[in-house]
Amino acid sequence: MDLTSQGVPPPAQVAGTGVLTSVTLGDLERITATGNGKVDGAIVLTVGEGSSAADAGLAAGDVILSVDQQIVHSSLEALAIAQRAALPLLLGVYRDGGMYFLAIR
Repeated sequence: MDLTSQGVPPPAQVAGTGVLTSVTLGDLERITATGNGKVDGAIVLTVGEGSSAADAGLAAGDVILSVDQQIVHSSLEALAIAQRAALPLLLGVYRDGGMYFLAIR
């Protein structure tokens, strides 16, 4: 059952699963992007040292904007898409005012 569709807010932190097992995500309603408006996605709170995500370059403070070339608006959405995606998992990440792509293997 998806409680968010019933108006129940998602948890402040969500532990990753599958290829993102070592990652803890939070929801980012919006941040101000350099030069042009708003961005929303899943903020990376922690990344396990030595994990596939860390090896790919994912770091705490990154904002995941897309998973497997699909735009995400929340941590739960990011994890749901990641569960269905094949490896390598392609993440679109906002960091330090720029957009980057990371492939997690």
